[in-house]
Amino acid sequence: MEKKMTIKESFNLGQGWHLMIFAILAMLVTNAGVNDGLNIALPAISEGAGLNYELCLSMGTVAGFVGVAMMLVIAKFRDRFGGRKVSAALFVIFGLTYYFLFLRAANIVMYALAQCIMVSCGQGCFYLCTGPMQSDWFPKKRGVVNGISTIGANIGTAILAPMMTALLTFADYKTSLSVFAVAAVVLGIYAFVKLRDDPREMGMYPDNVSKEVYEKEYKQLSQNDEYVSDWTIPKMLKCKH
Repeated sequence: MEKKMTIKESFNLGQGWHLMIFAILAMLVTNAGVNDGLNIALPAISEGAGLNYELCLSMGTVAGFVGVAMMLVIAKFRDRFGGRKVSAALFVIFGLTYYFLFLRAANIVMYALAQCIMVSCGQGCFYLCTGPMQSDWFPKKRGVVNGISTIGANIGTAILAPMMTALLTFADYKTSLSVFAVAAVVLGIYAFVKLRDDPREMGMYPDNVSKEVYEKEYKQLSQNDEYVSDWTIPKMLKCKH
């Protein structure tokens, strides 16, 4: 009978805490531009730039569809360059878009483009990069790390509105809310420096177990990495089931 993992063992993530920190903060920063943060940022932007609030709000739907399509493109980059590099690139792009397009949108096209890019970067990072990386790093602790990594969204819901409201009292929205653009770029750099696609690149075995345990219980799992699916995008689209 397999021994149950204790709470202490579940949270013994070693170098994997860098992945958790990135995922939590990345989700928090992303929400400042595409979810909860829009409740504060969009009224300021629409008023300051003279844009129609309702029309800007509807661009979220367009961005959602574009984000789904871009997942296919981002997945190709992830397969070629790895989750670490793509995560870093996506958040640098997110930060630059937030600063130069989102906060400085002078027309609806700029605003819509900003939303499409930010949604694509956020979804691409969470679903295609950090998610699979968590599975590679913690195959048996997946439930725990998924719970930890997603709390950024809940934290964002709780603190973003008062935080952004407070920031707007210090300066205009283009200046005060740019802190989130800077944070996104810093997170991108953090991801490039601190994250790795394989925990063994950081001198750690999956689930932060010892070499002996890895050889005994995880060797079979590592062999699955060599599997290459024969499913292609055209094949999936043609499937009727």
